[in-house]
Amino acid sequence: MSTWTPPKRLFGSISAANLNTYWRDNTAYIGENLPHHVTMFHDTSLVTNGNAIAANALPGQWYYRTFSQTASADGDIFTQSFWCAAGTYTFTVLCRTTANGGLVDWTLDGGSIDTGMDFYTGGTVVNTQLTIVGASVAVGRHVLTGTVNGQNVASGGYDIEITKIHAVKTA
Repeated sequence: MSTWTPPKRLFGSISAANLNTYWRDNTAYIGENLPHHVTMFHDTSLVTNGNAIAANALPGQWYYRTFSQTASADGDIFTQSFWCAAGTYTFTVLCRTTANGGLVDWTLDGGSIDTGMDFYTGGTVVNTQLTIVGASVAVGRHVLTGTVNGQNVASGGYDIEITKIHAVKTA
């Protein structure tokens, strides 16, 4: 009886003898093959300050829902962790804006990438896309943090209703 070997068409040139060359020992190979776009749904955010995240069913909103810390407050903090290739990224926040919307400051690995992102509108607007353009990102694992930092002068609260955050490499 002979030993089975995997067909080359499935595994290409990676073999047991050179596997570490691609994955463990060669960080350039790993970095070049990490995602160039990342999707983070807000229900998977880690809350580090404030109340737990709850789902809000919203007909008309893409994915039929948003997620928010309830009851919201100034100083609420949530994080998302992700892996990506190095480059310049645009972050798009798919959300619902309301008359009770707050302001969010965003950091990436502790460095500021945006301040005062405004979730306020005079009425309710679904499928709003707020963007952060030109964020420089190194290869590897990152932590994106959103901190509620005040409110629009016309706002009645600190609500942050997010469906997802999508990051796309632009350069």
